[in-house]
Amino acid sequence: MTEKMWGSEPFWGLGYEWDPDWVFTDRQKELRSTIIELCETELRANAKRFDDELTFPRRNLEILGEHGFLALTVPEEFGGLGENHVAYSMVCETIARYGCASTAMCYVMHMGAVNAIMLRQTPELIDKYIRPLNSGKLGTLSYSDPETGSHFWYPISSGASRSNGGYKVRKKASWTTSGGFADFYVVQTTSPDFTGYDDLSVFVVDGEHVKSQPSLWDALGLRGNQSGPIEIDGIEVPVEQLVGPTGDGATSNDESVDPWFLIGSSSVWNGLALGAIDIAKRHTTRKRHVDVGLRVADYPTIQDYVGEAVMDTNACRIFALSVAQAMDGATENNTKNPGPGELARGNFLHWAWQIKFEAAKNVAHVVDKMLHACG
Repeated sequence: MTEKMWGSEPFWGLGYEWDPDWVFTDRQKELRSTIIELCETELRANAKRFDDELTFPRRNLEILGEHGFLALTVPEEFGGLGENHVAYSMVCETIARYGCASTAMCYVMHMGAVNAIMLRQTPELIDKYIRPLNSGKLGTLSYSDPETGSHFWYPISSGASRSNGGYKVRKKASWTTSGGFADFYVVQTTSPDFTGYDDLSVFVVDGEHVKSQPSLWDALGLRGNQSGPIEIDGIEVPVEQLVGPTGDGATSNDESVDPWFLIGSSSVWNGLALGAIDIAKRHTTRKRHVDVGLRVADYPTIQDYVGEAVMDTNACRIFALSVAQAMDGATENNTKNPGPGELARGNFLHWAWQIKFEAAKNVAHVVDKMLHACG
């Protein structure tokens, strides 16, 4: 088995023998190696600065774009890498584990926006928002509502009306990752001629039309992602920036937005848990108690902490990857999308919510235990 490297030295955390490499193609393993190298040379060093200074991780995202990762799941004919759900899970986990947590979450929301557009792609949307991705064009999702919180299926503070052959869109969101920094926003509102809570529509709004308050965001370890309130104040949106037909928002949410978000965020949590285990391994195997001649890692209690963390985190990883594989199977390896009113990924949504719950629960427990292990 190839030795995992960190620059010119062996990696100081868990080796490849602790990664489920049988799940990945050779190309996906090459992509992972590229990300690890990018993390070692720049992304990880930037992470501390972004967090200390509450700086948006634009440079890290530009680096990912330069290597094609901002278009990871976009077909090659449109300039993307043409990868699938398993690759997406691996990339999100790898950025979070070796690089930068803020960058990882911005990446998840960016890819959520990209895949929402790809679900209902049109030549106009492809040319304006998808083909430029590798130049660093950044998107995000905005689905929350200040009145209903995470009950985004009823954005009571938002709406759209027909105007001048297009639409006039208003949107208030209680939090939006990359708010104030994204180049385009995929937003969900109530539909024109709104008839009920599932009558929702999706639009792409350019960043210049979005008001934001990123300075209000200050979250431990994620200070860079600038998740804060935004407002879109009745701006004119051309009909070409409607994503799918009017009223398609509920279905597109279940088929694209939720599945990609849940796989991505779960994988970020798994990456953060692995990052904590890596740091604990480095500390406990290097720190010695000279009075008794033992490393910290030689104590059975520490071995129990780390061993349990590895097993629980790998269980979460395999769970997430199995759901990603199911979605790959339902979409012919992410090459087919169902039409309006139909589901493929959405048929596994109840599994996708489970992986997020388990990953979130696990990362909180693992980080706490690794802090104890490191004293």
